[in-house]
Amino acid sequence: RFNITRPRFCGPPRPAHRGLAMARVFRMLIGGRLVPGEGTFAVVNPSTGQPFAEAPSCSRAQLDEAVCAARAAFPRWAALPLKERQAMVMAGAKRIEENLDMLVETLVKEQGKPVANAKGEFMGIIGTMKFMASRPFEYEKVLADNDRERILQRRVPLGIVGGITPWNFPPLMAAWKMCEALTTGNVCILKPSPYTPLSTLLMGEVLAETFPAGVLGVVSGGGDVGKWLVGHWGAQKISLI
Repeated sequence: RFNITRPRFCGPPRPAHRGLAMARVFRMLIGGRLVPGEGTFAVVNPSTGQPFAEAPSCSRAQLDEAVCAARAAFPRWAALPLKERQAMVMAGAKRIEENLDMLVETLVKEQGKPVANAKGEFMGIIGTMKFMASRPFEYEKVLADNDRERILQRRVPLGIVGGITPWNFPPLMAAWKMCEALTTGNVCILKPSPYTPLSTLLMGEVLAETFPAGVLGVVSGGGDVGKWLVGHWGAQKISLI
């Protein structure tokens, strides 16, 4: 019987392995640019127990930069008509489809899923993006309208949504947060688990040119980066799971 278990992450990421052969350089998405971290940490393939890649480690200054870029992008993004935002989300789904094999391979190596399960996870992402790109949204609703009162319920974008995701379904849970946030006029900064950051970083790279600079950010690192994001003055909402 095959089980995957991960201990609770309670310290800094494993330092970069000096002898590690790098097949790909993984970068963060900040302000529309793909950038390295101020350091790196090793990511372990659970099937071998050995490091196989390095992920960028985000500094506090880089997180501040991501937040500032998101704040700058928010007003124009929120002002776009819903259909224009949905068109970009649909374009993002196409980009995921075009890069499916590369994304699946990365998820298999970092998280230990069988290939079929990893592909199924990304098909779920594509389905989520297409659903959010086509569903109607009711931003205003009249709750009461009579001689005594008129009550109008209005939904407006909040601003920056920080999404912190676990290791077991890393890109799928990131996509759930990202799609709903972006479609409804918010901007989003994703921070994946330090055990499985690579598929989310790669998804950010694939989507880098799909959205305007700052609308989507992806950073990686240990628990300190998550704490900085949760406590950041610029974040209006935090989604955890």
